[in-house]
Amino acid sequence: MYLKDNEDGQKITKLEKFDVKNDFADWDDSVTETLGRKMGAYQAPMEYLIRETQPVGFVPRNPKEELRYVLPLQGRKYDKDNSPLFSMLTVAT
Repeated sequence: MYLKDNEDGQKITKLEKFDVKNDFADWDDSVTETLGRKMGAYQAPMEYLIRETQPVGFVPRNPKEELRYVLPLQGRKYDKDNSPLFSMLTVAT
């Protein structure tokens, strides 16, 4: 289901550069949207790497959001996804 949303042949290797003249929230939304189109080691969108901490009792609104919060933030697959994200964020900021 999530793979079909990813355009065939699309290789996302960089993020939009942050510009202090623009609103950070808009840039952050753009980064989240971009990472939602990039598949990671879990064969799921890489936006899970930058998810917000949710309060106890949080209930995801849909299956995509549920996947975003169920993926672990540790382990080899996380490390494999986190490394390129760190590099992209470093260049973008």
